[in-house]
Amino acid sequence: MKKDNFTDGVCDNCGNTGLAGEKCSFCGGILSKIEGFQSADDVDSIKPPDAEEPEVYPLEELEKEEKIDDQIL
Repeated sequence: MKKDNFTDGVCDNCGNTGLAGEKCSFCGGILSKIEGFQSADDVDSIKPPDAEEPEVYPLEELEKEEKIDDQIL
């Protein structure tokens, strides 16, 4: 297998692929080693705590609030 038949790096600047550690043929940046992909479970576990699902209210609670608002007016 020839050296140029595979790629294991990605350019930090433009995203071009090539051999890790070499210069990018497109922009001249350095190609970084491509790491393995994360599983969906790993990605979910690194979400910031603020990114939790919004709180959902039951429809009955919203109807009660609307009735109270109507009575005030």
